[in-house]
Amino acid sequence: MADIKVTVAVPVYNCAEYLNECIDSILNQTLKDIEVILIDDGSTDDSLRILQSYAEQDSRVTVLTQKNQYAGTARNNGLSHASGEYIIFWDSDDWFEANTLEMMYEAACRNDADLVICDAADYDHVTGKTVAHNYIRKPFPETDYFSVNDCPDRIFDLTSMDCWNKLVRRSFMLDNSISFPPFKHINDTRAVMLMLTLAERIVLVRKKLVHHRINRGGSLMTTYSEQPEAMITACEDNYRELSSRGVLDDPIVRESYFNKIAALYFYTFPFFRDFTQFQEYFGIMLGKESLLSQAEVHEENPRDIQMYADAKDLPVEEFLYREFVKLTKTGKEQKATIAKLKNDVKKLKKNTDKIKEQLKEANALNTELEEKNFVQDETIKSLEQRLDDAVKEIEELQGKTFAGFMDRLGKRLKG
Repeated sequence: MADIKVTVAVPVYNCAEYLNECIDSILNQTLKDIEVILIDDGSTDDSLRILQSYAEQDSRVTVLTQKNQYAGTARNNGLSHASGEYIIFWDSDDWFEANTLEMMYEAACRNDADLVICDAADYDHVTGKTVAHNYIRKPFPETDYFSVNDCPDRIFDLTSMDCWNKLVRRSFMLDNSISFPPFKHINDTRAVMLMLTLAERIVLVRKKLVHHRINRGGSLMTTYSEQPEAMITACEDNYRELSSRGVLDDPIVRESYFNKIAALYFYTFPFFRDFTQFQEYFGIMLGKESLLSQAEVHEENPRDIQMYADAKDLPVEEFLYREFVKLTKTGKEQKATIAKLKNDVKKLKKNTDKIKEQLKEANALNTELEEKNFVQDETIKSLEQRLDDAVKEIEELQGKTFAGFMDRLGKRLKG
């Protein structure tokens, strides 16, 4: 095989239903110099058999197996066996545009990038609809490439903490000892934060190249309530890691970090279905020993730190009530906005119909004019032909008259 440009590492756990769509979209990439490492994480369904069938059909595919140790360990396993210049960690229930790797790899080579981030679209597994979501978020540096030094206040907000939309130079990961923690949940946040803060050149590909499946019943996203402390454990782990590397020494980066942590903590709320669990999580999250208690609170905090500051002295019942009021108000505002938009659409449709009618009349008039112009053109052509004929007749008559005159003159002179 030629030099491998990209390694695609895919952790797999009980995803048999989606594997064909996922793997086919990988093997059909327009960039052909790739290797695909599929890591079975102790699946109990038909996943492993499907993976092995692909390995038999395509020499670019390698299958690794491990006991169930979750996606972070599986990704590390894939990284340790990778040989590509770049590596990307894709999820086994997603699928990808055919030119994803080609576009991202070319962007990486063009800018000698450590990290390339593309945009993505969410696919709702329940409704079957594509959901609007931005995985690249403005504002960001409008340059070919950038680093944390160019946007320290936005470095954790310009993209999500997911690894599946990020192509990373493999040597950069190895040289900086970037790996994934062995957690069941939130096992890519630490790695992504290190990528964002340590990369010297980050490039954005502002195309929705990844189709990310959401609302899938068996996904880890739906099991947060099984381990209410998972988010807190993961965030405390990555705080220790980032602090030990000096990443958070810059106060601007540090504030951006805590704002992201607050956002992640609040993001977990909707996944709880038991009030007792929620109450316990709420108490830990906002308690005096909480990681967030180290955030500097001031009047100009970013939104999520400010939300934490507003909530930290509230009983859980009052917090929930205030959120309910906000949602209710937001719901009313959204309904009013939707009603206005519908009315605007109705007006636009009416104007559009009117414009269409005017355009139809204009087309009819244009057709009539074209027909008249055609008749006039034919008349002009006929008149021009008649004029040409008349000129010829005159010239012939003049010639005959002159010849007759000369003949008579000659006869007279001879006589």
